[in-house]
This record gives sequence, structure tokens and C-alpha cells, in this order.
Amino acid sequence: METPGGIVLGGAQMSSQSPLSRRNFLWLNTSLLGALAPTLASASARNSSSETLGLLTSGHSQQSLFDDSRNIKVAEAGNTLPQAIGGGTSAISNLDRMRSLTGSFQDSELLLAGHSRASDGAQGLFVHNPADTSSADNGGTVVVDAAGRRWHRVYSGAVDVRWFGAKGDGANDDTAAIQAALNAGENIYLPPGIYYASNLTVPFRRRIFGAGKRQTQIVQLESASGYLMTINTGSSPANYLGGDITDGQFIFEDIGFVSASNNGCLAIRNSVCSMMTLSRVRIVNAVATSVRNPGGGRPWALNPAPGTVGILMDNSSYSGSYVNCMDAIEVRGFDIGIRLQNNVTQPKLNNSWIINCRTGISLNGVSGYCGYSSYIESGIPGAIGYSYGGITGHVMIFGGGIEITKDGGFAHNYESDAKLSDFELHGINYNIFGDGGALVGRKHNGALPSNFLEFGHYSNANSPHSSLVRTNPNAFLQFYNNMRIGGSGLGNGQITLGRGDSDAADHVISHDGSYNLKIKIYGGGLQIQDQTGTPRLQLDPNNRGLTPGNDSTQALGNASRRWAVVYSTTGSINTSDISEKTLAPEGINDQLIDAFMAIQPRLFQWNDAIAEKGRGGARWHMGYVAQELQGELQKRGIDPARYAIWCRDEIQAPVADENGTAASWKGTGEYRQGLRYEQFIALVDAASRRKIAALDARISALETALNRTT
Repeated sequence: METPGGIVLGGAQMSSQSPLSRRNFLWLNTSLLGALAPTLASASARNSSSETLGLLTSGHSQQSLFDDSRNIKVAEAGNTLPQAIGGGTSAISNLDRMRSLTGSFQDSELLLAGHSRASDGAQGLFVHNPADTSSADNGGTVVVDAAGRRWHRVYSGAVDVRWFGAKGDGANDDTAAIQAALNAGENIYLPPGIYYASNLTVPFRRRIFGAGKRQTQIVQLESASGYLMTINTGSSPANYLGGDITDGQFIFEDIGFVSASNNGCLAIRNSVCSMMTLSRVRIVNAVATSVRNPGGGRPWALNPAPGTVGILMDNSSYSGSYVNCMDAIEVRGFDIGIRLQNNVTQPKLNNSWIINCRTGISLNGVSGYCGYSSYIESGIPGAIGYSYGGITGHVMIFGGGIEITKDGGFAHNYESDAKLSDFELHGINYNIFGDGGALVGRKHNGALPSNFLEFGHYSNANSPHSSLVRTNPNAFLQFYNNMRIGGSGLGNGQITLGRGDSDAADHVISHDGSYNLKIKIYGGGLQIQDQTGTPRLQLDPNNRGLTPGNDSTQALGNASRRWAVVYSTTGSINTSDISEKTLAPEGINDQLIDAFMAIQPRLFQWNDAIAEKGRGGARWHMGYVAQELQGELQKRGIDPARYAIWCRDEIQAPVADENGTAASWKGTGEYRQGLRYEQFIALVDAASRRKIAALDARISALETALNRTT
């Protein structure tokens, strides 16, 4: 049937003036069938195999399609349609009726009004393919009727989960429908709604799109166990397409996921894929959806179930997985927000938030991680921002922040058995509750990686090096292990430390090219301070020499760390100013002199010299034995410890940290005795004076006696 400018649905002829072809009915899916629904319902009630609904257009507007009624036939379950419409287009009200068709069609088309009811999102055009005798009925894009005919949906672009019966009404279980959609097409679309599901498996190379991360949500049934959604590329690297960098093998965009309280959300296993993208995705554990924030915008405390993971990327089967981009994602309420492990390489996180997770991001066996302008916030006591384990390297984090509002947490945790290298942290905004101790405070827990560099700032004045930050807000801190400056082909390495003033009084540390470390000091000196900022040692190049940081407070060596030999042009100068002394009225008494006179000068060899050179090679020394002086003093009731000529010091042993570096000292319970030889001068002098006085007295007595006899 033909009319000027018209399209006959149900006939075999179309006007040349029409801009539409017989197969170009995609836009009818939503407009025509929605208006056709009441007519179809009426026709279904009459159940007539030859009822003419007559939907004839006389123009091209949508309204004209609905107003004119002449020539469209309705196919109903159980009807045998006449051959007269075999080349035309019939309409049917739902999927069950479509599957029940027994009529004989040749090159026919069917307009489906809906999956279970009209306009439920499943409406569309189907075409019978006589050559297809094997395709399975998937309930959305391929339908097999009672006569064995395969009806194929005509569409382009994404597969809509509603075609397979998904409701998205926040009440029905849509697991089967969503899984069928995932199995049917590479591009899957979920319109706005809340879709309940238990466990979903994503086949290789799928792209899943929603209408927005809060508008489209897949919510896991609380009775389910295991991850809400799992991607597994299969048991063979063949799915990797020969290792080629293929475009967008997996994409998740504009969609939200809510896992059950005790479950993880998104697991990507054996993920040998490239250019994977998660963009504008919200991933939440159910424990986080039932808590209201009492903290005025700050992260609040949750108790996520142990072992729950928001996003797991595990490449345990292969070497070299490419998981390229997670952009503008949100992860909330898990034990671990994001865990990347086992040969995951080149993952990137952009402009994202990890909120209220016990560990924000865990990297274990990862190479090439880059984080940009992303934030980790947690109100869970003892929370960790980043945790690093396994063989992990080439980690770069730029900007963003780590905020932990409960005590006991750390921004970065380095596992004890990890092999970590090549880390760069730039401009991270830290705010860790309880932070304010010595560098590195509560920023880093565990041994820092090799080749570690941090440029950054801290968010409060109580942070390490707070005086530096307060006086210069643009100051940065950097930490680097095994940094190389200069070298072969680059020249001698040099570091210049500038002074924040207009003069050029910069200090320079450099290699002079002759195996020497050179330090140039302009104007001042080299000062070594302890952790409190107290000066301990001063090297003054302006003719003042090497001095202690404060007067009369430092020792040169100790009982455990002695100088072997001291060379000097002149002897040591001991302070002997009366203004700094209180004299004993009795002077050096006879008991002290007697104790000294009772010991003998000795000739001896040092035991360590004998061990090194032998008895014949070790040199002979002369001196006294401290234990002998101690014994003679004690015989006379004198406490040797009261006199500085005799010394007894406990030997200290170094206590190593986890890296084997001496971090502190501890007493061994063993003691070493010593003598101050300069004090023997006074004893020798006192003994000599006493002896001379005694001799003078005897001589005087003899002279007196001789004078009497004469």
C-alpha cells in the first residue's frame, strides 16, 4: 500500500520520498512502541490473527506515526499468521509471546513492545535470519521462538541490560539479566536505577557504562559472598591479543558499586590487559552506606570487615599486566581500598578519593605506579595511607593528601620483608593525628626504600622541622637514599646550600676531583647539633679550630671509642685558673703520697698489639697500672672514685636498628680502668717535696750534732 510521502508498516513498499529504510527503525524502539502499547494491549485482548491495527504514516513527525492507523498486523502467541504479511513487520507485546510464535515467516521483522510489559526498556526491532539455526536464546539480542526461528535485535552501540529483563527498581534481583547482558555484548549500558545482584563475572574485553556514579548503582545482595564483580581474562595469555597494546580492553564509566558488608567489590584477576580504564566510578562497602557523618565534613570511624577490598588487581598468573588508568573514582569503607599485587605494572590513579579504609592503597609486587592529585582520608584508628610490600619500585605520587584523624596511623608503611626502590613523593599534604615527633614522625613506618626522594610540605606547625616550614612556607623536605650527583661524563658532583639573604654567603659541598670531599664555608663554621638543636661540635675555619659546641661539655673519645694516637706540636693546656678552683686546706696528704709510692712503674706491651704484631713486634710502653693504685688507696681507707687520677668507665656497645645501623648505645656490664697521668706530676712533686723535707731535716739534725761535737 502506498500513500504520498508515507511509510507502510506491514506492506512491502516504501515511498522514495521517505528518509527511512525498512531496516532503519532504531529510533522506533523508544518512540513508536511506547505509543503503540495501548493498541497492542487492545489487540492482545481480541487475540485475532488478522486484526489490522493500521499504523500508516502520512508524514515524518513522531506524532503522525501514532495518529494514522491502517496496516500493521499483530502477531500473538499461538497464532499462525497468513503468508500475506511474510515480508512485512509485525508487532508483539512481550518476550514470552515472541518465544511462543509458531507461524511461518519469510524474511520477517518483529517490533517487540517490551520484555515483560510495554515500554519497559526492552522494546526494539528484531529480524529473522533464516540462515541462523544455532544461536542460543540470550533473552535480549537473540530470541528463539517455538518454531526454532532465530530473531536478532537490530541495534548499534551498547547493549542495554533492560533488554534482558533488568528492572533497576531497587527491589528485584537483576543478577541473571545483567550477567546475560555482560555475556552478550562488548559494550553494556545500565540506565539510571538501583540494580540488585549477587555475583557477576565480566568476560574478556567488556566496556560497562552507566548514567552516573550515583544515578546507576549495582548493589550486592547482603546474602551473597565473594566479590560483587570479578574480571578474569582466562587461563591463557592468548586473550592478550599477542601482547599488542589494544584499545580499551576493559572500561567502567559513570557507575557505582555497593558490595555486601563482608565482601569485596571489584576483583580483576589474571588481568593481562592494556589501557584499562575506571572513570567516574564509585565503589562502596555496605558498612559505609549506613553511617551518617557526625564530624562536620571530616572522615569518621568505621569498622570494615577484615579482608574486604574495594578494588583488587591481581596478576598472579602472568608477568606484565597493564592497568593504566583509574580516574575520578571514589572508594569507601573497606579494609583495603585498592590493592594492586603480583606483577601489576603501570597503574595510574588520578583525582580520586579513598575514604575510611583501614589501608587506603596497598602496592605489593607493583612497578610503575603513579598517583596524581588523589586523597586518602580515614577516621579508623591505626589507619595506613599507603602500604608497600613485595618487590615494588618506580613509585611516584604527585600532590593530593593523606589525612588520618585517629591515633596510631601512618601515611606510608613499608613492610619488613619488602624489597623497595625508586620512590618519588612530591607535594603530598599530610595531616596525621599525633604527628609532631622527630623526622620522619608518623609519616613513614619501616625502612625507607633505596633511591627515595620526597619533596613536600606539612599541613600544621607541629610537624617535623616545623620551624623551617613556619619561617619559609615554600620550603620543602627531601629524603633520598643513594642519590648520585655528577660522575663520569657529568663532572664533579656539587651541592650548593644557599643563604636566604642578598649576600653570596653560600656553602658548597663538592668532590674536588682528587678523591677528596671538599666543604667550603663562607663566613661562619661547620656546626654539628643534636636532635634538640644544641650545638655539640664546631669547626671554625677562621683560626679557631675544632671546638665543642659549648664550653666544657664534650669529651674527645670515651671508654668505648678511644683515639689510638694523638699527634700535636705542643702539649695540651689544662685550665689552672684559681677563679675556677676551690682548694683543699690540707693539701695532698701523706696517705695519698704513700699509696702512690707503693706502686711501681711498669714496662708493658698492649695485648691488641701483641695479637697484631706478636711479642717480638709489639712496642714496649712505660707507665702505671690503675688496679694497683686502686688497691693501695683502698688499703688506706681511701675511695679511689673520689679522686680524678683514677677512672673506671663502663664499656658501651652499639645497639643496631632493623637495618643493622648503630642507632643507640647500651652498657655491657664490663668496665675499663684508666689513669690521668698529668695528675701524677702533682703526686711526684708532693712525694719529692716530702722526701726533700725529710732529707733536709736529717741533714739539719746531723749538722747540729756535728757542731756540738766540735
